[in-house]
Amino acid sequence: MLLQQVLNDDPVPLRKHDKNVPKDLQTICLKAMEKDPDKRYQTAAEMAEDLNRYLEGYPILARPMSLAGRTWRWIKRNRLLTAAASTISILSVALTFAYFLIPKELRHTVSIDTLPTGAELAIAPLDSKSREPIADEVIFPGEKTPLQVDLVPGEYLIVARKGTAFHEVTRRVPVDGSKAIGQFPQTRVQRHGDGSLGLEKIRLFEAPSLADSMVRVDGGTFVMGDTGPHPHERTVSNFDIMQDEITVQQFATVRPLVEEYQEKDIPAGTPMGWVSWGLAADCAERLGCRLPTEAEFEFVATNAGTTDFPWGDDSSLVVPWKFGPVRIAAHDTTPGTRPIYGLYSNHAEWTSTAMHVYPGSPPLPDEILTQWEQQRVIRSGSFDVAQGNQDAETIPEYARKLRATIHNAERHPHLGFRCVRSAKPRFFPRP
Repeated sequence: MLLQQVLNDDPVPLRKHDKNVPKDLQTICLKAMEKDPDKRYQTAAEMAEDLNRYLEGYPILARPMSLAGRTWRWIKRNRLLTAAASTISILSVALTFAYFLIPKELRHTVSIDTLPTGAELAIAPLDSKSREPIADEVIFPGEKTPLQVDLVPGEYLIVARKGTAFHEVTRRVPVDGSKAIGQFPQTRVQRHGDGSLGLEKIRLFEAPSLADSMVRVDGGTFVMGDTGPHPHERTVSNFDIMQDEITVQQFATVRPLVEEYQEKDIPAGTPMGWVSWGLAADCAERLGCRLPTEAEFEFVATNAGTTDFPWGDDSSLVVPWKFGPVRIAAHDTTPGTRPIYGLYSNHAEWTSTAMHVYPGSPPLPDEILTQWEQQRVIRSGSFDVAQGNQDAETIPEYARKLRATIHNAERHPHLGFRCVRSAKPRFFPRP
């Protein structure tokens, strides 16, 4: 029966089953399964070219596109790559009998090294929507660095450990590795003489550079979200978090200051602003840390989901919103002998999580989901806060569980970040 359907029936478009499947990907699948041989891809290389064009945001060749469509694609061309692992998963369902059409070009031999060498690796693909690691798909190469491993294009969290030193960094494997791309280590690659793609070397840290300014947070399970964002359970592991936002002076120890701060007398304790998401992630990596996930930030800012705000439930303390040096809002502290400051005052802060639909939430239009592909969640304040708006009428509307989102490349005067570090390297089995 299945063979007869393959021979005689037109394939059901993927979007009939899942409207979230991109139209261009559906077009590629349908062309690959065309009944008329003359209308199919004539070679695997042709299909590979179209898949590469799709992943990089260029017009695919399988379908004519209007000038307006080409212009829109050009605008979107710099978006983050959709994880090709997800693409292959969709294709395997759509092409069941024709899986062999998936070209070898979709998988690269990747060279990974650490400083010092001899580290073990755990490589977790990042979810294409949330950009958070998929724990049940972690790859353990088995060898120690330097090593090579075959990976499909996409984004990964690479956890490297040697003895008590470790680091957790994100790296992207591009579709086309013929040249170095990106200004930050997360995206920078180079083609080696053996044809492999070399990712930026990973430096291991016994302890982060700012260890004295960090506080241990005991993780756990809590209810994330509220009546707006759909409530759902999340579990976070133990981690260390900075008591304050990264200051201009701390940033300058590992990166040149952005032009807004150059040749100026910056008061001590001024939170770093004017940073894009990539710059924030790069600085955190250089300090031996990473950016917090959205769940980690909310876990701390709500005392494991037990309060509305870091200080408790008194919303009257939110306004007027205060900008200035770290700890300017005396009320904004968590309980304890070593509190965490500024989780809902002063600068808005980047997280590592991409804007996405919470589990159980109603589906959103494709147009919104497309916009979110290049946006990260910010916490500690709204978009108005990031721009420096102290309007007392709008800020209280942003309860501490509501989310704001900003394009990865945007920079604003009051948009900064703080660092976190896992209490131990994730994913590895216990010794």
